[in-house]
Amino acid sequence: MSMYKGKADIRPAALSSPARAQVPYEATSRSAPIRILRLAQVIDMTGLRKTKIYELQAQGRFPMSVRITAHSVGWVEQEVQAWLSGRLAERKPLPAAALSFTQSPD
Repeated sequence: MSMYKGKADIRPAALSSPARAQVPYEATSRSAPIRILRLAQVIDMTGLRKTKIYELQAQGRFPMSVRITAHSVGWVEQEVQAWLSGRLAERKPLPAAALSFTQSPD
């Protein structure tokens, strides 16, 4: 790792070492750009608090965050939306008896 004025070289391994020139992701063609959500946006979208998001992520039950820079992370919007869709799919339908009480008389 090279040093410049006391700071570590933070270039990706593929750029700093020719022997490690591997692409860590697979390039795919997409019709829409990838959108990264910050924590506040994920909280608004899911209704979960910060601690619960990180707990679920550690358990493998929530999408993993993506490192954006050395000090910031985000979540892929499509993955968070897919997680929400999965939660909706797990929801049990309302019993027929409960439906008759929720309808307003016309």
